[in-house]
Amino acid sequence: MSVSAALLPTPARYKRGGGGYGEADVLAACYRRILEVSDGLSARSIAVPAIATGVYGFPMRAAARIAVRTLLATPTDVETVRLVAFDGDARDVPASALELALADG
Repeated sequence: MSVSAALLPTPARYKRGGGGYGEADVLAACYRRILEVSDGLSARSIAVPAIATGVYGFPMRAAARIAVRTLLATPTDVETVRLVAFDGDARDVPASALELALADG
């Protein structure tokens, strides 16, 4: 098995009740970069963590919406993306974001 690593942009620490420093745009850029790197590796299936929702404190539901919308809107050869949550409480958040995105068209 071959394992590759890539450096991805890291969102600035989100300040609760604030932000305002383009964190959502940086987070979306992280997901676009993941797909770009995956395409470069000819990956067809990837697992993606809930970026910035842990120690960086970005609101989980907002981050999931950004992840889902960005992953759906970005052209890629990746066929399967698994959004990985870090605990049981977070498990349903990406699924809910996907349902909302698909319902919105």
